Amino acid sequence: MLKEFIKEIRIRRKSATTLQFKDRSQNIIKGSIATFEKINVNGINHTLLIRGISIKNPILLFLHGGPGCSEMGLTRNFNSELEKHYVVVNYDQRGACKSYSKDLKKETMNMNQFLDDLVKIINYLQKRFKKKKVYLMGHSFGSMLGTLAVKNYPQLFHAYIGVAQATNMRLSEKIAMKFLLTKAIGSKNKAVIKLFKKIQPIREDNPKAYLKKLQIMKKFMKLFGGSLYKQKDFAKLSRVLISSREYTIKEILRYDKCNEFCLECLWPEMLEINFIRDVKEVKMPFYIIQGRHDYQTTYSLAKIFYQQLKAPKKKFFTFENSAHNPHYEEPERFNQIVISLKK
Repeated sequence: MLKEFIKEIRIRRKSATTLQFKDRSQNIIKGSIATFEKINVNGINHTLLIRGISIKNPILLFLHGGPGCSEMGLTRNFNSELEKHYVVVNYDQRGACKSYSKDLKKETMNMNQFLDDLVKIINYLQKRFKKKKVYLMGHSFGSMLGTLAVKNYPQLFHAYIGVAQATNMRLSEKIAMKFLLTKAIGSKNKAVIKLFKKIQPIREDNPKAYLKKLQIMKKFMKLFGGSLYKQKDFAKLSRVLISSREYTIKEILRYDKCNEFCLECLWPEMLEINFIRDVKEVKMPFYIIQGRHDYQTTYSLAKIFYQQLKAPKKKFFTFENSAHNPHYEEPERFNQIVISLKK
């Protein structure tokens, strides 16, 4: 990521900006919104990116993945069509990119704290825009946080959209490992097979060693199409992220560090997530958008979770040409579906 940053450094800005909505005469469209807002939630400044062509539209609150992986720059590039139909709110969660602080204490980096942060941010948006409810969309780790939110605070939401929906994390990791082993052997690449066998077994009782091996697993996942189906690496997405005007140079440089910090703090709790066991029913419409080739939050488990879930309305959307990032791999179809889910 740093090499790509160096290539793009000439276009980087010292301060983050976001484009305004303008008409053909280059006047800002009345009633539109395009702004960053920083609010203090539970002792930490959280940065929100709020964008929409009309503040009268419903709020769509997006929860990024990672943990600690801000997606403001990516959603702006691939999913800007949503801003014509919703007031789209991205916020960097505690410890991620714009919401990172060196004063952040590790003991505050837990799921209960993240959930409380989320509820308070929703309360802020309710007052700010005079809305009773919001649409909630969570990607990967964001789907863990999102599912916990709709389970515990159903009164806050019109509907929930899970993208690369997490289900049973421990089982998902086992399925992923089997997938990677099969692919590694099938590659007949001795170096790949040797490195893969070297990280076996992955033991949970040594968190630091576990996370180092997890990073190697992530590289294999990219190589074998379990993260991005038709791309062997994240070069394209990294370039979009790095060149985004929504980030400063400083924020880009600490991006990976934020991901590592959040993962180290939250991974033990993440492994305990089992929505197939713990979430049998929700009180609002529940939608899942899953890449057929997703082996990070496994497609087959997402399907099982969906089939057993009771909801007033539910639908499962399979993206045949996607893995873990359908909103970036097939953005046009993704945008059309999310727009269609608005009441």
